[in-house]
Amino acid sequence: MKKLCFILSLVLTLSMFFAGCELNQEIELTDTDNEIIETVYGLYSEWDIPTDDNDHINRIKFFDFDGAGTVSFFMTYDVNYVLGKGYYILDNGTMERIKKESVYDTDTQIRYTGCIGTTMGCGTQWNQSYTDEEKYETIKNAYIEFLENIKRSE
Repeated sequence: MKKLCFILSLVLTLSMFFAGCELNQEIELTDTDNEIIETVYGLYSEWDIPTDDNDHINRIKFFDFDGAGTVSFFMTYDVNYVLGKGYYILDNGTMERIKKESVYDTDTQIRYTGCIGTTMGCGTQWNQSYTDEEKYETIKNAYIEFLENIKRSE
């Protein structure tokens, strides 16, 4: 029985490894992509604020929150419970906080909660002590991962 469990876990591990080893095609960023990265980076002083001395942003991630191509940006905090924020990235170079308009808007609440959970589990690592260059590169890499995920799902 132990051998069977070992073999199954080995097969599962190897299949996950090879499934993740796709041919990595270089993503070419468009002007719009670069504007989105610049918007998030340019405003990080507004979103990169701990809620108190012990809470620090630890993960970031981009999503197509509404399924209509509206790029959104989420972050989670390093606390004992799930805490995070989400922002729409607007065409005018600003970000607007995603609000759950009504307790009856369960679709938005479910998507929002899912984005927070996914960011917490699979988001790009963030460290407030990064240099400005490291922060920019981290945001850029998180955005490229977002584009790669879109490409994979097509």
